[in-house]
Amino acid sequence: MICSESQRLNSLVTNLLAVTKVDSGEVQLSKEDYPLDEIIGSAVSAINPPPTEGRLEVRLGNNYAEISVDEPLIQQAFLNLFENAIKHTPDNSKIEVTATIDDTEVIVSVKDNGPGVADREKCKIFEKFHRGPHALSGGSGLGLAIAKGIVQAHGGKIWVEDAPKGG
Repeated sequence: MICSESQRLNSLVTNLLAVTKVDSGEVQLSKEDYPLDEIIGSAVSAINPPPTEGRLEVRLGNNYAEISVDEPLIQQAFLNLFENAIKHTPDNSKIEVTATIDDTEVIVSVKDNGPGVADREKCKIFEKFHRGPHALSGGSGLGLAIAKGIVQAHGGKIWVEDAPKGG
C-alpha cells in the first residue's frame, strides 16, 4: 500500500514537472536516432503496473527504422498514451499498438475497446487536468496533455478518433 502510494505520488510529481515545462515552452529537445521498436518496447516495459499477459498487442511489422527524437521524451509520450488506453478500457479488452513509417512520417496508433470519446470531449481530451466522464480508474488528467506537448515539440500531431463501436 505504501509502495503503490509512493509510486502514484512520484508519477504525479513527474507529470506536474513535465506539464510545467511543456506549458512554458521550455521543452529542450536533444534529438538522436533511435530504433522505433526499442522506444515502443521501453515504453511498454515502463507501464506500472504491467498489463496482464496478452492485453497489450504491439504490431510493428517491419518498422525497425531509426527515427530522430528526444528518446526519453517520446518514450514518455508513448507511455502516457498506453497507460491512458489501459485506464479507459475494460480489463478483459485488448489494446493494439501499431506503428508505420514512410519517407515523411511516423504514425503510432493506439486502438482500444473502451467506451469511446464523445464529440464534445474530443476538443478537451488533450487539455491538462481533463478527465473524461468514462474514466475507469484514477488519474491526474495530465498524461494526454503531456503527450500532446511532447509530440508537438517534435513537430508532430496527436489526435483521437472513435471506432464505430467505441474505442
